[in-house]
Amino acid sequence: MRQSIMLKSINKNLTLILFLLIMLPFNTFSAPKSSTVVITRLGTNLDDGKLFVFINGKNINKKQPIGKSQSRSIDVSNGNHRIFVKVDNIVSNTIHFTANDNTIRITASGQRSGGARVLILERENDSAGTISSAPAIADPGSIHRTESANVVGIDSKKLDSAILKVSNSLAGKMPRGTTIAVLSISADKSISEYVIGELEFNLVNTGRFKIVDRRGLEQIRTEQNFQISGDVSDDSAVSIGNMLGANIVLTGEITTAGSNHRLLVKALDVQTTQIIAMEREPI
Repeated sequence: MRQSIMLKSINKNLTLILFLLIMLPFNTFSAPKSSTVVITRLGTNLDDGKLFVFINGKNINKKQPIGKSQSRSIDVSNGNHRIFVKVDNIVSNTIHFTANDNTIRITASGQRSGGARVLILERENDSAGTISSAPAIADPGSIHRTESANVVGIDSKKLDSAILKVSNSLAGKMPRGTTIAVLSISADKSISEYVIGELEFNLVNTGRFKIVDRRGLEQIRTEQNFQISGDVSDDSAVSIGNMLGANIVLTGEITTAGSNHRLLVKALDVQTTQIIAMEREPI
């Protein structure tokens, strides 16, 4: 008798559950919403090599690289994403976008200028989503030593020695694979440009870091209206670093007390906004 009552109760419950499932709107069980990214590789001066696409750091076309003048459609879930592409050892700028049931169209093109090879991603205009683009990573072969600085009161050999010591010390304190942007050195313009060039040269030659391409950096500098030879606050440096897609930004200054000069450079973590290293050397 008791078993009969239990069976009737179970049957009633199953009937109720089945009824509720039938009455629920069909779209409750629809597939997760997604968007489409269409990447087109333009036929430009950088046509050799296989083009691989990375979304949120993951290579999504490892078995099907994009060839010259080809396009590829990729489905992504709605939300925030970042994308860059790579050909051989050349890495493009990073584009940040928001997918929202839309189609994001991106072109990849290559350029050669002064021996430098640069990959550039550009997003076609559309009404949905947001975009943030960072300058391309410099090809290590495009970074060369600049001519020695000629500044009154500063010994060029001592300056080179100070820059090298600072570079080596910083290199030992920054994680391998870090993307670095050398933003500014507060000093006379000619010496500022020289120090920045030497820092980039020394760091890229360690083989441990990626350096943000200087031409792209110049564009951001123009847009943000700051000078490489002027003072840049930590907040501004971090903000610019985010726009560049850099992990670490370097800023510094050359201070003078009487006839004594000193080079100071600090490394700021873009994510945490903390100073992770600071070095100074007499000149």
